[in-house]
Amino acid sequence: MIFRIPHPGQAIHRSYSISTPPSDKSHFEICVRSVAGGHGSNYVHRLRTGNQLEVEGPFGDFVLQENSKKQILMIATGTGMAPIKSMLMHLLDNKSSRKVRLFFGNRHETDLFYTDLFRGLKANYPEFEYDMILSSPNPNKWSGYIGRVTDLIEQKITEKDSENTEVYLCGGQKMIEDCKQILEEKKFPDASIHHENFF
Repeated sequence: MIFRIPHPGQAIHRSYSISTPPSDKSHFEICVRSVAGGHGSNYVHRLRTGNQLEVEGPFGDFVLQENSKKQILMIATGTGMAPIKSMLMHLLDNKSSRKVRLFFGNRHETDLFYTDLFRGLKANYPEFEYDMILSSPNPNKWSGYIGRVTDLIEQKITEKDSENTEVYLCGGQKMIEDCKQILEEKKFPDASIHHENFF
């Protein structure tokens, strides 16, 4: 969705991915990290019930390939998790039997979110598994994977996976490029790698 953010002189526009599934017809949610000095993100964080704003959309073609029977690998960093969450909830809504793996990367343990959601999905969706990885955690507070999501691809994904797996990537441009390179080295065809960049 494109949000029209009021600004002296003229409005600015910011794009935010929908994080709720298609089955939710009454409203939609977005996932926005507050950035110091960020006009759009801080405006969104100051919104309160009853405030009105202009939005356009939806736009884009980063959507689940629903006719496919392949297994799914989802890779996200930060708020790139928003459209991935929408897809995960949609799969659960439709009682999908497809195997889904999620790699979710952040910097610090304080950056993590949706952890309760992941646990709930794991409990209700037997074919779902997830790994979280942090690049700069406090070693006294984190016992999980340390590094970047690309490290998880290197460690956990094989050439054999390329035969029956499609990939959904969402995050910064560098992350997308790095992930695609590793996946291509593991023989994933370009047609099976779907991505949405944000900056």
